[in-house]
Amino acid sequence: MTEESFADVQSDLGVEDKGAIVTEAYRQWVIEDHFTMGRPEWDKVDGAMFVSDVQPYEEMKLRMLNGSHSILAYLGYLAGYETIDACMQDEQFVKVTRHYMNNEAAVTLEMPEPTDFASYAEKLIERFTNPGLKHRTWQIAMDGSQKVPQRWLNAARTLLAEEKAFTAIALGIGGWMHYVSGTDEQGNAIDVRDPMAEQLKAVAIEHQGKPVQLVKAFLSLDAVFDSSLAANERFVEAVTHAYNTIREQGAKQAVALLAETI
Repeated sequence: MTEESFADVQSDLGVEDKGAIVTEAYRQWVIEDHFTMGRPEWDKVDGAMFVSDVQPYEEMKLRMLNGSHSILAYLGYLAGYETIDACMQDEQFVKVTRHYMNNEAAVTLEMPEPTDFASYAEKLIERFTNPGLKHRTWQIAMDGSQKVPQRWLNAARTLLAEEKAFTAIALGIGGWMHYVSGTDEQGNAIDVRDPMAEQLKAVAIEHQGKPVQLVKAFLSLDAVFDSSLAANERFVEAVTHAYNTIREQGAKQAVALLAETI
């Protein structure tokens, strides 16, 4: 909460309320239906639902919401966008985000019927566009070494096995590699917050100016990428191409180039 938010609440209610909280209009609460002493009627609240197994919904959130958030965070930060809503003012970022959600994340999920992936994606686009949230790209970019496996790599493995494209994921990984190397496109230092920050920076320094070797070195980090991906030629080639595109053209242009092909 900010002083501005408190002032808005006081204006709307006519009273001062220091316990007030301003939230999004969107709500989703997925609850596993396993209770030992009766079931509470939480599903009477809009946005709450009981399900037999919460894991598929967790995967949908990780891959569609969090995965696209990470793509926007790394590429958006490198492109000079401080917040997610600022990224969404760029039509090329919107196009790539929508493509990723519908064609690289949703297609790898196994959800109960009926699940409307396209509708969920559009709700996420609407949320990301909300100028009131001011969700910082730098904040979302934190702890990427812990987030990348959950958000992108499970989907990438499925797409590789099914011989489907994963260009947005590859570009996101390329963006992550540039970001954790610690220097932005203007030569400014990036405050990388990650438990592996020192190790990641050491890899970048050791292979500076050698993009092929740098990508392979990052992919060899077992704490992030498993050996099956590091040994997959198609995966390595796609990530290397994405990394080089960002290196040569810049993140904003790399997103625009991908948007032209999807």
